[in-house]
Amino acid sequence: MSEITNITSAFSADQVVKLTGLSMRQLAHWDKLGFFRPHYAAEDRKTPYSRIYSFKDVVGLRTLSILKSKYKCSLPHLQNVARERVL
Repeated sequence: MSEITNITSAFSADQVVKLTGLSMRQLAHWDKLGFFRPHYAAEDRKTPYSRIYSFKDVVGLRTLSILKSKYKCSLPHLQNVARERVL
């Protein structure tokens, strides 16, 4: 059996915008609300590369982007679903 390695991937906010279809403003807004925070984040979000997203973050954000754009889910609805998922 081959050895399984753990690979950590990190994505800048610019890369996340391209991969998810969300805007930089949307990412910052969701971060500020506490709805979706980057996995690796600096205290001062105004510094360059202060928001670094994990691969899991990118998958979650892509899913939210699809729900928002294709299925017209509102932010309050997405927040309710997220709260229920955590409980």
